[in-house]
Amino acid sequence: MHHAVYLKNISSILPARDGSGALNFFHSFDPPHVYTYGDWILLDANAQSNLGVWALIHKTAERSHLAAYGEWGFHSYLVYGGNLIIPEKELAAFLNA
Repeated sequence: MHHAVYLKNISSILPARDGSGALNFFHSFDPPHVYTYGDWILLDANAQSNLGVWALIHKTAERSHLAAYGEWGFHSYLVYGGNLIIPEKELAAFLNA
């Protein structure tokens, strides 16, 4: 490892990119569990605990930043870090479910 970044700082370090559609995979599952803590939102969904996805979103006054996203299954666990801007309409679909 050459450099570590706190997730709370990722949106100020990595360039923002359009995250339209980044949460589409969640529609493959029953409504995800939604957890909030301060400015953070965790979406978590799975199919009978056999495979699943999660997303960690940091809300700021201006935008919603997807800071980390994970997919897991029987033999794999993938985690992605970044700074995707999630359109408010797409996020609201999960928050208002």
